[in-house]
Amino acid sequence: MNYTVTKDDTGSATDLISLQYIALVAGILPNVPGFLTTAKLCTVSQLPHWIPDWLYGMYHYAWFVGFFVSGFVYWILTKNNNR
Repeated sequence: MNYTVTKDDTGSATDLISLQYIALVAGILPNVPGFLTTAKLCTVSQLPHWIPDWLYGMYHYAWFVGFFVSGFVYWILTKNNNR
């Protein structure tokens, strides 16, 4: 497979790729507490108390949550970069 990454005057291709990784991590993070408890790797009481209870139930919708959170974060990060 050949991928072409173009570079313009507003930033480099490396900047764009780093923004993509930031959006990817932002989409994964909300699902981690629910995954840990569902996979029985730890209990709710073992996780930090600042994590809200509704975040554990969000794991059942992990695909949707990750997709929309990542998309929103990427949109915000690239909004003012004219890419």
